[in-house]
Amino acid sequence: YEAFKETNKHPEKITAEINQHSKPIVFVEGDYDIRYLVKAAELLGKSHVLEKVQLKDGGGFGNLDKIWKNYNNSISEIVPNKLILLYDCDTNKQDSQKNLVFKRVLPSVSANPISIGIENLFSVETIEKIAGENPQFIDIHEASTKRIRGVEVTTPATKSVNKDEKGNMCNWLCGNGT
Repeated sequence: YEAFKETNKHPEKITAEINQHSKPIVFVEGDYDIRYLVKAAELLGKSHVLEKVQLKDGGGFGNLDKIWKNYNNSISEIVPNKLILLYDCDTNKQDSQKNLVFKRVLPSVSANPISIGIENLFSVETIEKIAGENPQFIDIHEASTKRIRGVEVTTPATKSVNKDEKGNMCNWLCGNGT
């Protein structure tokens, strides 16, 4: 009876808690993805969109694959939320759906000098700003030409995020990005 009385005292708090846990869950490949999405939503005035979902660190695309592979109807009874598995553009996955689980792949910007990860969505201007102010964050692979069976093959210049600097770059960009 005492617990019931307490429940009746805070119906709005209980309703808010239920609503929070009934939101779709969006699993991304990593913590940096969450931080970039939150910062982008803030800068674009779209934070209200992220309030409609729960963003979770999936711990890499391999773990997202495990959720996809092991999801079945019994799990849907335990976790009745929609689950969205949001993969980076470089994972060679296809958008698909299995019951309440949706597999989605971030689009790839083919003209972008960074071809992998969520960083592929950064504008060229943002990448240039990062490289100019913090060159240790961006590795540059110069264009090269080689001869294969008598035919010259040119590989264009590319850029990538230095894997040891991903966290520092995320911190810097979330603090200084516009």
